[in-house]
Parts: sequence; C-alpha cells; structure tokens
Amino acid sequence: MPREATITEDQVFAICDRLKGEGKNPTPRMVLQEHGSGSLGTIHPIWKRWKVRDKVQVETTLTLPANIQRVLLEFIAQEIERAKADLTTQLHEAQQQAEDLAKENERYFERIDTLAKNAEQLQAENQQLTGRVAALTEEIEQVRADSAQQIAEARTEAQHEREVAEQARQSLARAELRLEAMPGMERQLRELREQLDAERKARTDAEKAAAVSAAEREAALRQVEDIRKQVTTSEQREAAIHQEITSLRGQIEAERQAHAAAEKAAAIAGAERDAAQHQMEETRAQVQTSEQHIAELRDQLASVLKAVDTLSHAKRTKGSSAKKELGPHATSVKKSK
Repeated sequence: MPREATITEDQVFAICDRLKGEGKNPTPRMVLQEHGSGSLGTIHPIWKRWKVRDKVQVETTLTLPANIQRVLLEFIAQEIERAKADLTTQLHEAQQQAEDLAKENERYFERIDTLAKNAEQLQAENQQLTGRVAALTEEIEQVRADSAQQIAEARTEAQHEREVAEQARQSLARAELRLEAMPGMERQLRELREQLDAERKARTDAEKAAAVSAAEREAALRQVEDIRKQVTTSEQREAAIHQEITSLRGQIEAERQAHAAAEKAAAIAGAERDAAQHQMEETRAQVQTSEQHIAELRDQLASVLKAVDTLSHAKRTKGSSAKKELGPHATSVKKSK
C-alpha cells in the first residue's frame, strides 16, 4: 500500500506563486525547504505542472514596421539567449534533483537491504523459537508423565509407609501392654527370690538337724534334695523371666525405630511429591513466556515485511518519475542548441 503524501498539489502551487511574487525562481528544493516535509520525488512532478501552468504564451498577428521588427527580433534573440540560460540552469537543477533522487533511492535501497536482513534474522529466530517451543512441549509432556509416575509411586510408598507405621503402632501398643504386665512379673520374681531364700535357710537348718540322727539325716537329705530341685526350678524361672524382659525391651526398641523410619520415609515421599509439582509449575511458566516472545517476534516480522513492500513500491514509483522528468529537459536543451 503506497504511503500517503505529506504535501499536496495546492500547497506546492501556493508556495511557488508566493516565491515568484517575491521575485524568486521557485525550485523543488526551495519548496521542500519552505514546506518542511515531503520529498523531492513527490514535489518535482507537481512543480513541473506548476511551470506548465505558469507559462504564458502570447501570440501576435500584427504587422509592425521594419525598425520595430528589428528591435523585436533583437529582443527575441536576447530572450532566446536568456531562455537558453534559464534552460541550462533548469537542466542543471534537474540533474541536481536527479542526483538527489538517486541518493535518496540509494538510501531507500540500503534501508530495504537492512530491513530484509532483519526480516531474515527474525525468521531464523522465529524458527529457533519454534523448535525450542516444540522441545519445551516435549519436555513438559515428559515432566508431566514423570511427575504423574512419581506421584503415583509416592502415593503407593506413602500408603505402604502408613501401613508399616500402623503395624509399628500396633506392635508398640502390644509392647506397652507387656511393659504394663512387667511389674507383676517383677513382683513374682521377688516372691520367688524370697521363697528361694527361705528354702536356703530351711536347707541350712535341715543340714544342722541332720547331725542329730541318721533317720533325721535321711529325711533331711531328701528334704534338701527337694529344696535343691525347687531352687533349681526357681533359678530357671528367674532366668527365663529375665530373658523375656530383655527380649521385650529389644522388641519395643526395634518397633520404635521402625515407627520413626516409617514416619521419616512418609515425610521424604511428601517432599518429593511437592518438588515434582513445583518443577511442573516452573516448566509451565517457561512455556507461557516462550509463547509470548514468539507472538511478539511474529508481529515484528509482519511489520518489517510490510515496510519492505512499502519501500519497494516507493522505489519503483520514484525511479519511473525521475526518468520521465529528465526526458523533457534533455530534449529542450538539445533543441535550443
């Protein structure tokens, strides 16, 4: 789409008329300096139309005396010379304007080349970002799959740890019940010890009494043997009770350690699940940022391509205008010579 002109034909005509009224010979560069905007490529064809309009051709059919005709011929010759000089000046100005247009076109070409390079660079960046978005999308899908698997595993492990903890709590409750029964067993042990002491005392008394008589000795020996058996049984029962108490204490300690390990494993599984969810949120934020950047680059690329089309059209229009404008000036100078 061509760019809208910043100076109109009426404005150019008004400036040229004002400059001519001031005794000046208007040129496109003077119009550009007076107006302050536009370009030589836009002002020059309008200036040519003003020059055509400004020419006043006076035709005369009167028959004049020879001396007047001679004066007129001399005047006409002078006017022709002056016209040649004006045409030479106009040709020089046209050449200068053509050079200015060429320089301006060269700047446009450089601008077009720069914009084309920027467009290529933006296209390359767009392709890179598109590939990056695809890679991030695949990574997100993989992270989602891994996170889902990790969450499922964490849930399974947490369930297992809860079951282990429940078993540990039940074992601990049983152990506590056993510990509650230990005071009775210790009381029974004290009673057995007291009974053992009594039996030992009785044995000592029996041994003393055995010296009284042989019969009493036989009876005492039998009684001592019975007492020894009872003592042995009591000692065995005492050792068994001590062993059971030691075993119960070991079981309680093991169950406490298992309960602590189960609670620690459940805490670790919860932390891993939270870390996986946090990583998924960060990946989603990165993808949203990349998509916004790609949208901005696409808008910039569309603007650059639009500017390139506009400059190309302006270049073609100004090139054809410059050729048309230089043609009539060159022909007029050749005819004058």
